[in-house]
Amino acid sequence: MKHTLLSAFIFILLTGCQHPSVVDVIEDGHSSSMEVTEVVDVTDFGDAKMVLYLTDQEGVNIKVSALVKKWHGWDLRSTTGFSASENELYARHSRWRVLPEEDPFNVLYGMVNSREVDSIEVETDDGYRQIPLHDTGVGRIFYAPNNAPPVRALDQEGNVLYEEDLSG
Repeated sequence: MKHTLLSAFIFILLTGCQHPSVVDVIEDGHSSSMEVTEVVDVTDFGDAKMVLYLTDQEGVNIKVSALVKKWHGWDLRSTTGFSASENELYARHSRWRVLPEEDPFNVLYGMVNSREVDSIEVETDDGYRQIPLHDTGVGRIFYAPNNAPPVRALDQEGNVLYEEDLSG
């Protein structure tokens, strides 16, 4: 009897402690057969995560998903994205209510195709701040959780090459 209980406890412990990866949560949360080909970045907000990733679904897509922590693990809450673009600067903005009791969540994301672009900046209450550019198999992409437009692309000397407002 002891061995049966011990075996059952170990089985429950092992199966109950397995946490699905963000890839599993995202792929399982979509009804279509979507494959995540690359996770570019994950930003953790405690009970929520923002994930920037690439998919290969009828062409390359750049996507951002919000995951929310539930009692059983992580749950896919919202997803947005676009097909890879050839524009020099291609930016998008989404606003989600990830948790019902919290304010809507902004995310600014996009891609850069110009080699002249050295950095990306987003506007904040204190002026502009630089955000990371991520090199991927489809080019350089960026995202800024908790940010809204405008976004601008700068060269090495700090000159603005491209700017997108997205508010109109």
